[in-house]
Amino acid sequence: KRNTSATSTTVDIDADYLTLFNSSNVGYIASSINLSPIITGSGANGLDTGTEASSTWYHIWVIYNGTTVAGLLSTSATSPTMPSGYTYKKYVGAVYNNGSSNFVNFHQVGNVVSNDGAYNFLAGGTADGWTNITTVPMPPTTPIEARIWVHITYPGGGADMQASFASNTSQFHKVSVRLAAATSSGDLDGYVSIPVLDSQTIAYVNSSTSLNTWLYLAGWEYSGIV
Repeated sequence: KRNTSATSTTVDIDADYLTLFNSSNVGYIASSINLSPIITGSGANGLDTGTEASSTWYHIWVIYNGTTVAGLLSTSATSPTMPSGYTYKKYVGAVYNNGSSNFVNFHQVGNVVSNDGAYNFLAGGTADGWTNITTVPMPPTTPIEARIWVHITYPGGGADMQASFASNTSQFHKVSVRLAAATSSGDLDGYVSIPVLDSQTIAYVNSSTSLNTWLYLAGWEYSGIV
């Protein structure tokens, strides 16, 4: 199992084991991992290069130099600057450093992440045609699926009402939240999971412009981390 979370400056990484690879695709199995890379440090168990930046995603890596397993924070999701002697690495997730230069806390078990507080990226949307909505800055660019909390207000009147969601306006992986024969005005709350095909973007459509839709990013899922 693997658990990852954050404080304002530190990421906590705990895992029974992880398989790290070098540039020749040779693997090393690291076990009993308990690491706390800090954004104010540099190199192993710190930031790979440069200085801390606010409003920035930092990608989390576990690295190995033949003797020591360490954590590493990098703005790169593919090619971190490795400290001298470290040749093995494993991508394990990402953490957002907000406008106050504090990490936004999260909880990750395996590939699945839960936000510390849902992030609102649509407020009262009324589109009745498929419309792309950016979720920037959440989530990072690396997940394969977004987990979205939906809140809808509706006017009632006896008609079926629904809001639909998809990976993009081509309507890949379409899902819907539906109200059957609503007879009076009110609210609906639901939860949908959408595969992410276009980075930090999903599409939505309401069945009527009388509907108002609020969307909150509750978490996301990675692929291939464990």
